[in-house]
Amino acid sequence: ITVVAALSMAGVPPLFGYLAKELQLENFIHISEDSAAIGWTGLVVAAIAAALTVAAGLTLLWEGFLRPKTSHGSPALVHHAPSLSFVLPPLLLVLIGLPIPFLLPQVEALLFDPPISSIAATTIQVHLALWHGFNLTFGISLVVLTIGALLFAKRASIRALSLRWPQQFNTLLLWNSVIDNIYALATGVTSRVQGNTLPEQARGPLLAGVAIMIYALFAARWPEDFPINWAALPHPAEAIMLLLAMFAAIIIIRAATRLGAIISAGVVGIAVTLFFVFHSAPDLALTQLLVDILLVVLLVLVFYKIPPSRTPADAEKPGFRNVSIAVLVGLLGFFMVLFTVSEPFFQPIGDYFLLNAVGLAHGANVVNVILVDFRGFDTFGEIVVLGVAAVGGYSVFRAGLFRMRPPEPLPDDAKADSAERQLLD
Repeated sequence: ITVVAALSMAGVPPLFGYLAKELQLENFIHISEDSAAIGWTGLVVAAIAAALTVAAGLTLLWEGFLRPKTSHGSPALVHHAPSLSFVLPPLLLVLIGLPIPFLLPQVEALLFDPPISSIAATTIQVHLALWHGFNLTFGISLVVLTIGALLFAKRASIRALSLRWPQQFNTLLLWNSVIDNIYALATGVTSRVQGNTLPEQARGPLLAGVAIMIYALFAARWPEDFPINWAALPHPAEAIMLLLAMFAAIIIIRAATRLGAIISAGVVGIAVTLFFVFHSAPDLALTQLLVDILLVVLLVLVFYKIPPSRTPADAEKPGFRNVSIAVLVGLLGFFMVLFTVSEPFFQPIGDYFLLNAVGLAHGANVVNVILVDFRGFDTFGEIVVLGVAAVGGYSVFRAGLFRMRPPEPLPDDAKADSAERQLLD
């Protein structure tokens, strides 16, 4: 497994890694035709990275598996052979990657042509091959393999030279410094963004959305971009449902107890469900109703586990700032809906589904056909997200039933091996 994976990573023909490296180099060559600086810079960086990858792969194979045993050092302590579940994932990747370079026409027709043609909205055929003749890309690949092999052969001299470098140029220290700075940046950003109360955390993203809305309003053409009949009045049923949702939303922020706020949130969901029913969308209404019921139940269970706490200062005294942000966010939602319904960005595709539901998907229920056929992968992704959320919720509720076991003490030989490794590190 390691031999094939390392050689493929090094880009040795005819493995799949060689094909990927050739495509990368060829893409940079094509980019250089339009932008010489970007193309040739990317080509040089990609070639250097590929040569270092060749040297690293050969070093891993030689020193880890092929080098003859010597008396220097002690062998690593192996407690047990790796299990099948440990070996199976890389084995599957190797077994899948091995035949791909020899089955390129079938792979192109099944995996590459359909998605690329769908994205480009036109028929596109991809032509991949292991051999394109003696060209610039093949010459660069030969140079990369040669430089990587030379670096591997001279690895002892390179290591000795690296020991004489100034301490500030030590690659290990530089790498650790980069990682430490990334952690420091993440800690600082997290403490500024998530280290305060919930209103303070939400204020930044909401104001960013408001800023985008203001820019869109200034860039819009009035009233050409908004061909809306402003004289049209809502239906009385729509007005009643709207007032019901507004009344419940006000109760949410004014409720004295958590249970009252949760029930009011459920009323808002019921109002949205009634909107779907009124506009002849029973499938959406059923989905909204189920989600609303599940949300209310989950909120009740979660807040039952959370001890009561004092109301944040921002909620006790709304003030002019919070009221202004609330009004701006409300306008953000209003104008988002206005932009959406005023003028479609793309041609409507409803007629396509109506005409092809039976012919292509063999189903008369157009909504079901869209969910399970035309947008099957989208539905699958939603199911995966719901499944992961369900597993996470189950883990949270069952967290109190499990206790972590203390780590088992290591045997004496393992302790000695661990101490030796720490000393070497």
